[in-house]
Amino acid sequence: MTARQPAGLLYGVQTLRQLAIAQNGKPVIAGCRITDAPAFAWRGFMHDVGRNFQDIELLKRFVDVMARYKLNVFHFHLTDNPAWRVECRVHPELNSPTNTPASRSPGKFYTYAELNDFIAYCRVRGVRVVPELDMPGHSEYFKRAFGVDMQGERGMQILADCLNEFMDNVNTTELHIGSDEVAIRNKDFIPRMTELVRKRGKQIIVWRPGHRPEGKVITQLWSAGGLPNGPLPGVPALDSRNDYVNHMDPFDGPLRILNLATCGKPVGDEFALGGILCHWPDIAAGEPMNIYLQNPVMPALLAAAERYWCGHTPEQPKFWARLPDAGTADFARYADFEARLIEQRDRFFADWPFPYVKQTDV
Repeated sequence: MTARQPAGLLYGVQTLRQLAIAQNGKPVIAGCRITDAPAFAWRGFMHDVGRNFQDIELLKRFVDVMARYKLNVFHFHLTDNPAWRVECRVHPELNSPTNTPASRSPGKFYTYAELNDFIAYCRVRGVRVVPELDMPGHSEYFKRAFGVDMQGERGMQILADCLNEFMDNVNTTELHIGSDEVAIRNKDFIPRMTELVRKRGKQIIVWRPGHRPEGKVITQLWSAGGLPNGPLPGVPALDSRNDYVNHMDPFDGPLRILNLATCGKPVGDEFALGGILCHWPDIAAGEPMNIYLQNPVMPALLAAAERYWCGHTPEQPKFWARLPDAGTADFARYADFEARLIEQRDRFFADWPFPYVKQTDV
């Protein structure tokens, strides 16, 4: 194997792993030559642990799966209405169990040591971690903890303390600050927080729709429609539209996400960075593994991995609730993918829920 970057060698190993077929108890690979490269630079998955906590060891197992299928961005949504999931020494109220609903793992959070260990674990596997501290919306925990509005002067000072401590202890290239689904009542809030983050040399990411700060920023597109959700001219974008795992029926999810991607049609550039498949398990899941049992996480991940690597065609809502007609090229494309999906399920997912069964023969 040869590659321009170390990550390319990692991807080559995963290709060999998928090609290896057991014969007489030994892996055998048919003779072949492959020249391959991803269509998109960013190929990610997002877990929302603000609503449903997952411990680091489970997330490490998940990252192993991501790396196996050449996903290279772990979007870590660390805060949401139920809880702030990061150690906070300057304001320990954020970690108090009394400020988290009883059904949402009160008192569960990640220490800085755990976060840095996780980031290092991901780095070895070619995966970058993008932490998100959503603000000023998705933050009911803040008012419970402090009794003040995050957008007020006292709230901004508390948040600045927390951000500074986080950046003192956790070193990542990017920091996602959310900014979505909230009315900005204080015009100074976004400029003040973005200035604080930029002084640390970090690239800021925000949701779109959301409140975009002035200056250099990456937008993450999330709304399926009805709101201004498209990429802006000259602004780098990550696409997460129509790709929420928790909204999907297991039969429908892989087809909807795959979007009948056709390899050999790269579309990424300095503005079309790629995509992040988002998982927002809004309801209380109970046991963490229920997150994977009640949603088609793994089938959707494999479909996203293929789409982000290969490129994609325009959205095709006509296939979001039905298969393509038998005998068409679209049907043949999905049947080919489904066969490989099921083969991967049977070979590599004995320890994970994998809610998908063959349907192209129905």
